[in-house]
Amino acid sequence: METRMDDLYLSVLRQALFDEKAAQILMEILCTIIVAFQPISINTISAFLPENHQVEDLVQDLGGVLKDGDPDRPIKVVHPTFREFVLSSRERANGFLVDSPTSHATVANACVNVLEQFLEYDILGVQAEDQLLPRNSDVPFLGQLIEKQTTPAVRYATAYWAHHATDADISLEMWTFIRHFLARQLLCWVELMSWRGNISLCVEGLARIHSKARKQHADNPSASSSLNLSVIRHAYQFVVHNQTTLAQAALQAYSISLVLTPQSSPIFDGYRERYRSRQPKVVTTQKIEWGSHSVLEGYTSSIEQLVFSPDSTRFIIISGDGVLRLFDAGTGAIVGVPFKDPDAEISVIGDCTFSSDGQQFAFLTGSNQVYMWDSQTGEEVLPRFLRGKKRVYRNYTRSAFSPTHPYLAAIDGPGIWMLHTKGGKDLMSFATYTDRHLPVDIAFSPDGKWFVCVGESKRDHTNGRAFVWDWESQKRINSYDTYKIKGWATPPMVAFSADSTRFATWGNEGAQIYLRESSTGDGVAILVGKGSDGCKSVVFSPQGSFLAAHGHDTSSITLWEQNEGKMVSVINGHSAKVLHISFSPDGQRLASVSDDQTVRVWSIPAGDPLESIFAGYTGDIRHPLLSPDWTKLVTISSENLNLYNLQERAMGSVSRGKPRKIMKYDHVAAPLTGSLIARGDHFSKDGGLQIWDTSTGEAVGPVIEGSRTGITYLVYSPDGQMIATTSSDLHIRIWDARTQTMIGEPLHVPCLSANLRPDGFFFSPDSQLLGVCSSGSSYVWNVHTREEMWSHRGNSVYTYAFAFSPDSTHIAGMDANNVYITNVYTGSRILGPRKNSLYTFGAFSPTDPLLAVTYSRGLEIWKIGEDLQLVAELSFEGGDHRGLTFSSDGRYLAHGPFCWDVSSVPPRTYDGRFPPNSFEGKGLCTHSFLTYQNGWIHSSYPAGAVLPVPSNLRLQWLDRHWYAYGTCVLLWNDYGEPIIVDCSPLLPKP
Repeated sequence: METRMDDLYLSVLRQALFDEKAAQILMEILCTIIVAFQPISINTISAFLPENHQVEDLVQDLGGVLKDGDPDRPIKVVHPTFREFVLSSRERANGFLVDSPTSHATVANACVNVLEQFLEYDILGVQAEDQLLPRNSDVPFLGQLIEKQTTPAVRYATAYWAHHATDADISLEMWTFIRHFLARQLLCWVELMSWRGNISLCVEGLARIHSKARKQHADNPSASSSLNLSVIRHAYQFVVHNQTTLAQAALQAYSISLVLTPQSSPIFDGYRERYRSRQPKVVTTQKIEWGSHSVLEGYTSSIEQLVFSPDSTRFIIISGDGVLRLFDAGTGAIVGVPFKDPDAEISVIGDCTFSSDGQQFAFLTGSNQVYMWDSQTGEEVLPRFLRGKKRVYRNYTRSAFSPTHPYLAAIDGPGIWMLHTKGGKDLMSFATYTDRHLPVDIAFSPDGKWFVCVGESKRDHTNGRAFVWDWESQKRINSYDTYKIKGWATPPMVAFSADSTRFATWGNEGAQIYLRESSTGDGVAILVGKGSDGCKSVVFSPQGSFLAAHGHDTSSITLWEQNEGKMVSVINGHSAKVLHISFSPDGQRLASVSDDQTVRVWSIPAGDPLESIFAGYTGDIRHPLLSPDWTKLVTISSENLNLYNLQERAMGSVSRGKPRKIMKYDHVAAPLTGSLIARGDHFSKDGGLQIWDTSTGEAVGPVIEGSRTGITYLVYSPDGQMIATTSSDLHIRIWDARTQTMIGEPLHVPCLSANLRPDGFFFSPDSQLLGVCSSGSSYVWNVHTREEMWSHRGNSVYTYAFAFSPDSTHIAGMDANNVYITNVYTGSRILGPRKNSLYTFGAFSPTDPLLAVTYSRGLEIWKIGEDLQLVAELSFEGGDHRGLTFSSDGRYLAHGPFCWDVSSVPPRTYDGRFPPNSFEGKGLCTHSFLTYQNGWIHSSYPAGAVLPVPSNLRLQWLDRHWYAYGTCVLLWNDYGEPIIVDCSPLLPKP
């Protein structure tokens, strides 16, 4: 059969030849078709082979083996044996052999040549000079626009040039070709891939080229190979580190993503110069460095779960903000779309578990849904399944796949239910507990025969209880008491041996480990580990007959023999608690990751230290986790998510090594003039007042020692000369902003709260008076004499002041839902009518007798005379609206992103495209129409998203602790250092 088909194929190929030149042309066409990663058309082949003018004729002549000769339709090989024939051997193909590596090199070169001619900035023509950079979702009919503005050849070359390059035997000339392409067209290539929704293909392609370049340099090191590796590494890190941003907004490749690249980069220095007009100015002292590992983008808050798939090809991170991200462990690419529960006001994701073959994973959500996804594509496998009425809580509900049947088991309140993973059918409620216990963890044996569940005492948190079932008969075969278990914040508590003959259960409040026989559930031994705070983890050797365990606070590891439970060794060597242990795939070694910033390897069973493939790690590292096959390491640092390929090099340092110093900033203030900002830290032992220069990002002097109990609020004087702080010790301190020394003695203010910021704290416009209000009391002092000018004790805690008049003689506030204005020198007072509103901000007009105040649902404008007369009520959307400011001419009123023309009657919403000029001021107190929402900086004038804030710059509490002034936004990194983003280059000018 093979001979007859070969003869047929040879006959078809030979009849297409009419001279020797035709043979060469035919082979170029044939090689291109055979190695293409997807079917391509005649027109695409012609674009790849521009000097070949006979493509269409020759393809038509090969109709016996190729299907569809239409120039615009993809060509398909009629039968798979033809592909096998031309790829077989020189003898069998008889002059028509397609050499795969050579063919891939030819196609890679052709792809790059096409891209060099076609790629350019804003390839789709969507950016207008008077508009903000659009996000991909802002572009209407994006798919149709891509089809119109690009050719099939360009689209294929964009997607697959890197894949062809890695499948080729790359010559020195081709390495140089690739390096020059990345130096000239990387950003344009990334832009088009983003428009097409293929950033993950960028990551995958560059990861493959990077791996090949690393091997080539290791085999034949030279100056040229070192330069190639450096360029390719920076290109790969750029895409993998910014993949979330790039997936959302293609043109941000030239903007914020480009700005936050390392200085002295072999490629990005040139790009920054070329696209300087499209970049925001970022001021920071944070040094941007990319090591030899992969620095990923993706997490924005604390990490709740980090899970590797059993085959080590995928890992999942669930962050504290309720977002699940699936990563390719080989490339660092985000697979699919990050998930956030669409059916919950606050996204909560519970337990996440992989199937035993790693092909699927399931997770539970706080809205009582169970999701099942394909691990390879990140797509949903089954329609989400609605569970019971009980709410799912993080670290409480567990799930487990059967390794031999298409079932998923999950804890549902007092019972366990089973879901068929093929059809999504709810099979049964299984193994319901009594009213004394609630299940907290479940597991199947590797052979699928046995099923174990452990539960906590529902009433008094005394002994837990474990139940064992024969899965085939679905009968409970045993149960027994265990040590105390608390269901909240529980790690796994059940583990089976690799041969399914033994299992172990343990509690989180005792060192006992219950080793049991799987087929009967009978006890083998009660193992006692080290540590009084409970056993944290038990792991069985995958190939041997041992199990190892460590406690929550212990630096040692205990090793037992699994058949009888005899202690084999106690492994000591770490100087801090052990975080994670893992057997090697062959069971001959054990790795341990510790809080002492080392990863160590031990022999089994002796427990002797071995030479490690890991060089250790330093600095702020959390959640270090080894993949099951020991080829990958994932760590979380304060700035980044780090992925290490341990097959390619020793681990080395994985952090910049600076001690972690996370601060919760209660307030950031700025002067009216000058370029200084101050940061107050509630939790600092030395008072936590630090001053920074916004032009350089550098700290001005050391941390100022103030209250030993921490600062709760701070404010600058309008003349920029003083900083006033409130502290947990119930004192106000005033500081010289330039000399950083305290002015006078602290003022004791009993009404202040030790843990909360005051309701109001502000200087008068002339910087002579200081007002504070808290717990229903208000005070005004002369800053220099410390004389109490005015005080008021209201009728409720909802009594406070919020603004001085322009001439610094009057103060406005709220007293039990009444707006009032008081002369601080005479005490005379006017009171507005009672309203059911809790006011938050207030501002006097600089030109007219008007007072504006805000409350949760809107804004009121009062006319000041012998009494207060309400003249206007305005409404606005909810959100984080900061500042209430009149323009210098009194015509406009701004609150956060909103603006009104108050010169008209009634006031009307300002509808200009650009902010009114009368809001332009000096220094850092200029009203800003920029806001921060959901990871993006937004503008009101012009309206739209300006730029994304990279995830490594987003603190968990950034939604509350950002500050905007003029065209700048002030952010903080996890080390307590300011990052100032000046958006003016991205904001269109009038």
